Amino acid sequence: MAAQKPIHQAGLALQLQELRQTQRDLVQQGLALIRQWNDTFPRGTTSFRLARLSGESNTLLRWRRTSDANRTRGHRFELVDQPTLLDALPEAVRPRVLDFEDRRIRLNYEHAIATYRMQRLQELLRRRDALAQLRRPATLPDRSPCRT
Repeated sequence: MAAQKPIHQAGLALQLQELRQTQRDLVQQGLALIRQWNDTFPRGTTSFRLARLSGESNTLLRWRRTSDANRTRGHRFELVDQPTLLDALPEAVRPRVLDFEDRRIRLNYEHAIATYRMQRLQELLRRRDALAQLRRPATLPDRSPCRT
């Protein structure tokens, strides 16, 4: 078994900073993709739109329904699970929609990986800080019953 390299706090903090920047960059790319979608397919052009998912989810972008038919407005879905939506589009439009889907999938993947790595790194730093606290000598006088 190979010896493990020591993990230095400064290196971890730098990695965390880089991951935060990567995550911010991916969010900006996602917002740019939404703007591109809205420019390419103004509201009413399709029965769905590209939307940013807010909150703690590792998913950055989702598709949302825009029509009120069957009370589906705002409903989130995966395009690959809704082939009837693609079938309803003109043949010339489908390749462009699928291109957006491809870019959405890639951005979601990269965002999820960066977010997960950041969460794990934050947990590693938290646990290492807790471990360092346990290693510090107690500042209170020893009151244990086992004095000699």
